[in-house]
Amino acid sequence: MSKVALSVSLMAAGVIGLSVAAQAADMSMPVKAPPYAAPASNWTGWYIGIDGGYGWGSGDQTAGVGAPDFTPPFSTGGGMPGTVAGISIHGGVFGGHLGYNYQISNWVLGLETSAAWADISGNTQMGVTFPGSAGLFTQGYNTSVKWQATATPRLGIVWNNWLFYGKAGLAAGEVDASTTRLLGNTGICGGGCGASVSATQQRVGWTAGVGAEWALTQNWIFGVEYDYVDLGTQNYAGVGIRNNGTSQFDSENVRLNYSEILGRLSYKF
Repeated sequence: MSKVALSVSLMAAGVIGLSVAAQAADMSMPVKAPPYAAPASNWTGWYIGIDGGYGWGSGDQTAGVGAPDFTPPFSTGGGMPGTVAGISIHGGVFGGHLGYNYQISNWVLGLETSAAWADISGNTQMGVTFPGSAGLFTQGYNTSVKWQATATPRLGIVWNNWLFYGKAGLAAGEVDASTTRLLGNTGICGGGCGASVSATQQRVGWTAGVGAEWALTQNWIFGVEYDYVDLGTQNYAGVGIRNNGTSQFDSENVRLNYSEILGRLSYKF
């Protein structure tokens, strides 16, 4: 065999050997699958859930008192000038909610209604002197929210499995308010006043809030929400009986607003 033929044979054998070795190396290396991508949360659909938390705010009252013939000499709206009782209210809230979401790209539009039992209440006492009398009264004031309900559109944005949203709409609630004249000096009642007035009112106002929800699964959702509720100012009036047996016309304005923090657990259908 000539030197040229021998050289060609050796080169061909080398190329074949390298090819076989490369194939063997490829076969011995494991093939990695692409990383698993969890499906994005789909927020479209009906959901129902429970919520509960803590509320705090103010249920301020402005007091007024009238003459024995029920002629109200107090200022317009029933309040004695400067006689304002600042009442701090606080307590628990527990209830449920029902709503619907519709997702468009990363945006979520929704509408939600809620109803809750509440025990957000407070009371205070203060001394009150009425015009035309040297008598000083110790007046007790109480304000309490017994239940609340809301109906609110929502607008949110999706990030991974999170939904961040804002809301605003109607609020309603039942408010108990009362005032009691605990002690009165002579000079206005002829022996002291012990009159009291109370009322239960169903009010309508407004609410606004923000929240964040996390989709644990495609069906279960956990969230946290802050709400501000304003049930406005209303007047209530009545006739109390003085210690000396005569009647006394009383009127109160009650200004009510409060905040609340709620934890939420929802199931999406």
